[in-house]
Amino acid sequence: MTEENRLNGSALKTSSGSTRTELRHVLIVDDDPGDVFLIQQALRICHKNVRTDAVGDGIEALKFLRQEGRYSDRPTPHFVFLDLNMPRMNGHETLIELRADETLKSLPVIVLTTSESKVDIRKAYAEQATCFVNKPLELDALTTMVEHLGRFWFDVVRYPD
Repeated sequence: MTEENRLNGSALKTSSGSTRTELRHVLIVDDDPGDVFLIQQALRICHKNVRTDAVGDGIEALKFLRQEGRYSDRPTPHFVFLDLNMPRMNGHETLIELRADETLKSLPVIVLTTSESKVDIRKAYAEQATCFVNKPLELDALTTMVEHLGRFWFDVVRYPD
């Protein structure tokens, strides 16, 4: 494995010791195009083989995750970044729907939001968010935080087949 692959997580060792490349998928649910762009770029820094899809609200997220309509050919993501404050269906409503869906309830959902409200934090965990992370307002801090999250979810976490 090259040093670059070891650092960016794009090459993974199998149990037999061979190296293989895995494509990772992330769904970003956020209505702010600037935030979506920054999250996508930060994920690409930490993992070269990442596919990101983005939708602007919970209604579109559920269609995407259920592979309905124009999303019928989209893969199930490894995890979801979910903003709370969005039009039509907010992050809390989306979490409730996801956790009620038998096929989606175990999908890791990282609430990534500017909200620092203790009520939002408690509510998100009660709705079974995997974790709650405050979205930094500074570009460098957001990039660094998303890189760390990406490395954890790509390089440390194990997923079922």
